[in-house]
Amino acid sequence: MIGGGLLIAMDRQRAEADAGSLVTIARTEDRRQGVRASLLALGMNPVKGKEVLIKPNFNTSDPTPGSTHNDTLVALAEMLWEMGAKSISLGERGYQPTREVMEQKGVLPLMEKMNVKVVDFDQLDGKDWVLCKPKESHWRGDTGSHGRSWSLSVSCPQAVSRPIGPLGSSPCR
Repeated sequence: MIGGGLLIAMDRQRAEADAGSLVTIARTEDRRQGVRASLLALGMNPVKGKEVLIKPNFNTSDPTPGSTHNDTLVALAEMLWEMGAKSISLGERGYQPTREVMEQKGVLPLMEKMNVKVVDFDQLDGKDWVLCKPKESHWRGDTGSHGRSWSLSVSCPQAVSRPIGPLGSSPCR
């Protein structure tokens, strides 16, 4: 994972999010150009020789912004291959059955053509998940007036439970 985010069609070229998260922004009407500009604006190559996971938004098959645009996914996969990724997977678990949404959007043949492995997190077996308890999460502490304290525990697919790049991090570490 590239820590931070990739945003297209905003005003600034580059912005800092948190103290360790770099966010790049490109203003354009062309998704391919925006993906390329945003990744180049990182000023580094965090994917060379790495296994990369693309996590789109496929809650529905509705047009963008209801889901990630296919042109964005294709441009991102193309650029990641150009940057020397060892492998690329696309993984998602949405509100509606993920495989159905991917089929309705036409994502499966696009990713197959680009040699991107598709992982439907809905279909993962229990052994494919690991319990993660983030040590430095902001999701912990006292919840307020009722006095109960809490901390976050989440299950992550094993495929994303390890750092993937220099900016990547894992909640399981």
